[in-house]
Amino acid sequence: MSYREAWVLMNHLPQESWTQTILRDRPATELAEMPVSAQAGPRKFGPWSQEHYLTASLIDAVRRVEYVLRRVNGDEKFPFPEPVARPGMERPVRRQNDAQLAYLRKLRATG
Repeated sequence: MSYREAWVLMNHLPQESWTQTILRDRPATELAEMPVSAQAGPRKFGPWSQEHYLTASLIDAVRRVEYVLRRVNGDEKFPFPEPVARPGMERPVRRQNDAQLAYLRKLRATG
């Protein structure tokens, strides 16, 4: 296999692959000077593929359908589902209400 064939094969790997992530994150000069034994994995994971986003959307849709069915059938306390975490999406900070805080204080005082 020639260098050109290897280069073409590497360039056609999916963007979320380990090799593409390293090539994207590190400059070529750093890759060339790095000894083979010191080469580590990528610093961060690659982006999600279209399949990952579609799967997350499907999971969100199924959870919403379950929520609607349970509410329609009389389960008043079933909580609205949280969306599946996606890259770049910040998770909401959960806040406790006064009753929960009072209960926690009571537990800490007895423990």
